[in-house]
Amino acid sequence: MRVVVVLLVSCGDLGDPARKAEPPPVVAITPDAAPPVMTTDAPVGPSSLKIRWLSVNETSTCFYFSGPRGRDDVLVGKVTFDRPELGDGAIAIKINNATFRGSYRDHKIVVRRSSQHDFGGPWNIDEVIQGEIVDGAFTGTYAYRECEQDGACPGTCQIDARIRFER
Repeated sequence: MRVVVVLLVSCGDLGDPARKAEPPPVVAITPDAAPPVMTTDAPVGPSSLKIRWLSVNETSTCFYFSGPRGRDDVLVGKVTFDRPELGDGAIAIKINNATFRGSYRDHKIVVRRSSQHDFGGPWNIDEVIQGEIVDGAFTGTYAYRECEQDGACPGTCQIDARIRFER
């Protein structure tokens, strides 16, 4: 079974709150050690794991409201799955205080979170985690997209990452 996670996250420009028309360069961040493998299927009921960021591609001139180095929501550490025993495929994944909601079907998980943050005005953030559980391991993608309220969507600051949930 495979799980892919995609999260969408937005960020603001560090120097000038106004967005630039040209996309900034992307920086890749790679961890130094390979992560262990999760040994169970998608948990029934509450279960706790940790998130491991396998690779992170983010716009270098931006800060982010959420993500592995988020200003407001730091998505590191404890991950809690909650899949009702007799549910309709609904699943909630909580990373620290951020809750993503979506579905678990045929070993595939797709969850999303939308939030609003402030930096010289309101910003709307959309994050998606999607992936598949294969041989008891969840590996997926995280995508972060942001938009200044009433502005261009998505903005130039984005995160695309590969993640893993592990014990």
